Amino acid sequence: RAAWRTARQAAPAAKAADVVAVEDGEEDDEEMADDDFGEGLVGQHEPMEVVLQSPEGTRVQVIGTTHVGDMDAEYVKMVVKTVRPDAVVIELDPQRLPRVGYSLEDIDNAVVLPQPEKQPPSGFGETLASWFAPMLRGMITRLYDGLSQSGMKTGGEFSAGIKAGMECDARIVLADMDSTTALEAFLRNVAKTNPFSMAWRFNTVMSESLGGALEKVVLEKGSFEKVTADPQLMQSMKAKMFSDKRLLERVRLEVPEYYNTFVRIRDVRLSEAITNEAARGSKEVVAVVGVAHVTGIETELGWKRVSAQGIQ
Repeated sequence: RAAWRTARQAAPAAKAADVVAVEDGEEDDEEMADDDFGEGLVGQHEPMEVVLQSPEGTRVQVIGTTHVGDMDAEYVKMVVKTVRPDAVVIELDPQRLPRVGYSLEDIDNAVVLPQPEKQPPSGFGETLASWFAPMLRGMITRLYDGLSQSGMKTGGEFSAGIKAGMECDARIVLADMDSTTALEAFLRNVAKTNPFSMAWRFNTVMSESLGGALEKVVLEKGSFEKVTADPQLMQSMKAKMFSDKRLLERVRLEVPEYYNTFVRIRDVRLSEAITNEAARGSKEVVAVVGVAHVTGIETELGWKRVSAQGIQ
């Protein structure tokens, strides 16, 4: 934690905006308590992580990041340099490597988790999804380009993990699903239901889960645009939102179209990548993933928890 505070103090407070929705539980029967969740939503952001150990002795440090600002990047770099792992598992696919300043040719020791087999579209809705997914991917790419040009640093923790991993000769494991394939799967799921219903359900869960905290912050800042232009504020809010299992459980139950594509499938793939590295003989692994995947990975692996912080 002391190292994290040092990294946070060293990180510049550049103006930026965050993209929470598209780029991104265990059982908990407790009813969602809006006041409890909203209380303290905005504040000091510290890393969300868990250290797990397999029965055979492999240790993995799963670091949950928010994909915005410099604080997560500094922490990831510090952890990798300290642990000197055999492998660094990254929530990226080869298609998105250039967005963090790398290509497959740059990484001598890269491992790419195989992509799921593509299923041919069946029906008009799925055909439309297969056509629209690349266009949506392009729109998101242009959005990130615009954010980068405005001074926003996105995905810096992945770049930091790759660089630090290469410096200690670790395998760099690209474990995410191809982004266009993920978007197509999401659009197919939505096409089977009602897109307007899905959007309404997602908005309802998020609005109720924030418990009025976002409204309070907007009033303090003066406008929603000023809130989204503060990377440290957005980083803190996103981390605290997705560290609460109750939110993920509500999304799982009430918005399965979103949860199954953007959370569940990635939890499984990232866990598979970690398991593969353990089978290769790795004794130390660092995984750099989105905050929404930390608890899911712990559940999927079923390994002994050694330590944790930032997990509610």
